[in-house]
Amino acid sequence: MTKARDLANIISGWFDATDIPNLDTSKITSGTFADARMPSTVLNSNVDLTNLSATNLTSGTIPDARFPATLPAISGANLTGISAGTYSIHAIDTYYESSSYQTPTATDYYDIANGQYVQFTPTNTNDLIQFSYTCPLDPYSTSGLNTYLMMSTSTSIGSGDTKLDYDGRGQGLFVNAPANARGTKSKTFIMPCTSLTVGTTYYVEQAGSSAANGNYGGWNNKHTGHTGDFRGHHVSMIHFKYNG
Repeated sequence: MTKARDLANIISGWFDATDIPNLDTSKITSGTFADARMPSTVLNSNVDLTNLSATNLTSGTIPDARFPATLPAISGANLTGISAGTYSIHAIDTYYESSSYQTPTATDYYDIANGQYVQFTPTNTNDLIQFSYTCPLDPYSTSGLNTYLMMSTSTSIGSGDTKLDYDGRGQGLFVNAPANARGTKSKTFIMPCTSLTVGTTYYVEQAGSSAANGNYGGWNNKHTGHTGDFRGHHVSMIHFKYNG
C-alpha cells in the first residue's frame, strides 16, 4: 500500500488495524489493555498486579519494608527466634510438718503431710513452679525409704493423685543402713505448667514410700537429741508468672 493510498483511506474513512503496522507502544498514551490482550507470561511477571495470590510467589525474598509496622494478631506457636519473655514471682507458699510416721509395709504412697499442702493457680501454661522439699528419714536398718511430691486439684490428696519427682520406693536409699542411722532427703526442681489448666488451683504435699515389708521405716524423724526443724519435713514453692 502506498502513502498516497494510505492518505486516501484516511480521508475516505476506510481505516483498519492493517494500516498501522509495527506501532510503537510509546504511541499508546491512554486507555487500558484488556487482560485477554496480554499473554499469561506478562501477567505473571507484572509487578503492578493487585490481588496477587501468594501461591505465585515461588522465589526471592519479600523486603522488610513491605511488612506493616504492626503485624496482625496471630498465634506465635510456630514462630522461632522469639524472645522467651519475662517472669515475675507471683506467689510463694510453704509448710512444715513435724508429726512422726512409720510403716512396716512396702508402699508407693504413705501420707506424711498430716493434711498440709502448698498451693498454686497457673495464670498461663508458660508459668513455672519451683518446688523444694526435705525430710529426715530413719531407715531402721533395711526397709529402704524415699519421699516425693503428690499433686491434686483437691485438698484431699491421696494415693491416686499425680506423683511429682517420683523415683521409686527407695530400694537403694538407706538400704542395709547400720542401726540408728539417720539421713535427710532434700530436692529442688522446676515444673512447667504446660499440661496444667489455667485458673485451676493445684495442691501439693510431700509423701513417703517404703521398699520392703516387715521392717519399719520412719519419716519426720524425732530421735532423741534431734532439735529444731530437723524433727519434721518442709515443702516450699515459688510460682513464677509468665509475663509474655
